[in-house]
Amino acid sequence: MSDMLKPGPANGPPVILLHWLALRHLQLSSMSPALVARRVIRVIVPYVRGYGTTRFLSSETFRNGQPSAVALDTIAFMDALKIQKAILAGFDWGARTADIIAALWPERCKALVSVSGYLIGSQESGKDAVAAEG
Repeated sequence: MSDMLKPGPANGPPVILLHWLALRHLQLSSMSPALVARRVIRVIVPYVRGYGTTRFLSSETFRNGQPSAVALDTIAFMDALKIQKAILAGFDWGARTADIIAALWPERCKALVSVSGYLIGSQESGKDAVAAEG
């Protein structure tokens, strides 16, 4: 995650908008003015892997576009910006990435907005039969 748009005050509560395939970085960026109209929140729209000017710092880094890998990138991104906790919002696979962060690092997630994402389920609990009523 190299390039990003950061409208709003630097000391405002951070909101990280995560894009993916169907909703590009620039489309999310167009939402930023409305979100910071009152100059209260800090909106951060990073490019995720494979978009914009992103690059791997090491040639040894495994190339992977799974939402779990992007979730790790997002946590590292937050660490680099010294953001302990943020509101995470995502669309499509960006939503799944935000969901993963909320599930695995709840202490890093102040709130979650997940639009058209995917459910995170337990394959093991799905094996239990449920009696039909009626």
